[in-house]
Amino acid sequence: MVDKYTTWRQLKDSRSFTYGDIWLVRDELIRLMPSDRIENHRNIYPSRAVVIVQNCDENDDEESILIRVAPLSTQIRFLQKFDVELEPGKDGVKEGCMVQVQLTQPVLKKDLFKTVGKISDEKKEEIAAVKLELLGIQL
Repeated sequence: MVDKYTTWRQLKDSRSFTYGDIWLVRDELIRLMPSDRIENHRNIYPSRAVVIVQNCDENDDEESILIRVAPLSTQIRFLQKFDVELEPGKDGVKEGCMVQVQLTQPVLKKDLFKTVGKISDEKKEEIAAVKLELLGIQL
């Protein structure tokens, strides 16, 4: 069970968050559709790696308590159109995995507890292109 905060003030976070950084968050705070909707299908781990996919002034604003992240998955055999595959060593990950851009979701900045890497500029551009395609914008 995830701990609750007792006041709104506790939600403020003065840390800096950068587009493309890989952070750890409690896995139970991340929604993975459709896996979460199938009974006994998803294993909940102590943490899950996510990529910061938001790139605006709010990333560094203490008053802005939410940030948008996309979960990582090592299940690359299920790679789909809106997933971005990351390479070990090159993209700040230890093993092959994918950024599930279509599963982008808000989390409390405060719940991000450890930065573990940074993806390459090439993959950040690929994520941005996927986000635009999801909006129906073709480059």
